[in-house]
Amino acid sequence: MAWTEGQTLPELGLIGWPLSVTFSPRMHGAALRDLGLAWRYEAIPVTPGDLRAFVSASSVAMRGFNVTMPYKIEVRALCSSLDSLASASGAVNAVVCVRAPGRRPRLEGHNTDGPGLLRALSLGADFEAPGRNVLVVGAGGSAAACAAA
Repeated sequence: MAWTEGQTLPELGLIGWPLSVTFSPRMHGAALRDLGLAWRYEAIPVTPGDLRAFVSASSVAMRGFNVTMPYKIEVRALCSSLDSLASASGAVNAVVCVRAPGRRPRLEGHNTDGPGLLRALSLGADFEAPGRNVLVVGAGGSAAACAAA
């Protein structure tokens, strides 16, 4: 079921469309329990027409959310600030909702796709990419972040 305006939001989640199969809630839920945090992490299918309304609602109701297809590039423009990789790649896959008393909520856009790939290659394949020629196959936000990293 797609997100609707006024819906109660969890502390954390993953947005995308369509969002039918994802392991993120189980994986992140286990991590939250391990940390002793009673936060919820849910998959939140957001239709393209509702993206801006969702981002606005999330800024006041959530601690943050992850982003998957097709929104990694579009969400970037809705963030107040970007980390260096999100800025260089043009893609955001993690948003932190920052609220301070007396101030408007801010959304910080981050990208962890590139560093995640580099770490997986280093630990899992004993391959260090810096200084090497590589080929990145893909055309979306994840590919852009991996190429930028």
